[in-house]
Amino acid sequence: MIGQLQAFTQVCGEKGYIDTGDKDAVYLEEAYPGMIPTSFVVNVVVKQPLLEVTYGGNVLKELIGLLWETTTPEIRENIFTLSLYGEDERHFLVKEAA
Repeated sequence: MIGQLQAFTQVCGEKGYIDTGDKDAVYLEEAYPGMIPTSFVVNVVVKQPLLEVTYGGNVLKELIGLLWETTTPEIRENIFTLSLYGEDERHFLVKEAA
């Protein structure tokens, strides 16, 4: 499913919200690991200056709008939540080893 978020990732990068050189700026986690089918949590690591000058709720609102514009209804049905993290909050993210 991450490939189907490519347009979202690209637009976020073009708008300067995420670091386009960071392959983990947008990644997925299963909302209910081990359950089939499951929905997904879309984790987005946004650039710190964006969070410092913009209220977090406004950033979330903007990214939800971009997600809506760049994905199909079928993809949106599989998204449980969109989580935002600042670059200084990466340590809160837990990624499973591939």
